[in-house]
Amino acid sequence: MKKYVIEMEDVKLEDIYAIDLALENCESIRVYRNEILEINFELDDNLVIGTSCIERRIKSGYIKLRIDEKTKRRNNDVYIHDDNGEQVKKPYKKKIEDRLIELCNICYIVITVVDIYWEENLDVPYEEECIEDDEGYVVNDRIIVCPSAKMDADGNLIILLGELSEFEPQEWTDNDGE
Repeated sequence: MKKYVIEMEDVKLEDIYAIDLALENCESIRVYRNEILEINFELDDNLVIGTSCIERRIKSGYIKLRIDEKTKRRNNDVYIHDDNGEQVKKPYKKKIEDRLIELCNICYIVITVVDIYWEENLDVPYEEECIEDDEGYVVNDRIIVCPSAKMDADGNLIILLGELSEFEPQEWTDNDGE
C-alpha cells in the first residue's frame, strides 16, 4: 500500500499566505493572511479524489474573515459575477460579502503556505441533486449540501463548512416555479 505524505498536518493561521475559495460555478475569491482572523478545520481521516489531486476533506469548521479593501489584489484574485452573469469589475468588500452570504457554494479551498509557497487543496462538502427528463437532460437541480456564510456582530464574515453549515436546502419546484 502506498503512503501519502501530508505536508501541512494542521492548518494554522500563521502558516497561511492566502486562501482561495473555489466556488461551484468557476468563480473564485482569494483572501490574504491579513484578512483572515480565525481558521478552524476538523479534517476527515479519509482522503478523497478531488478536482485535480487526492485531497483531504473538511469534516467541519469555519473561517472568520474581515475583507480589507486596502489589500493589494492581483488580477483575478476575485472572480465573481453580478446578477446578469457579468464579471464584477471592482470587487469591493460588500460585493464579496454579499456574494458569499447569498450562496456560499464553495467546493474546495486552496491554501497557500507562507514559507515555501506550497499549496494544498481541501475538499469542501458540497452536493447537488438533479432531475432529468426522459432524454437525460437536467430540467431541475437543487443544492442539498453547501457551506453557509453570515456576518457576526462585529461585522466579520463567518464561513461555516461541513457539519457547522447552516445551509437549508430548498424544496423542489417544477419548471414553472410551482
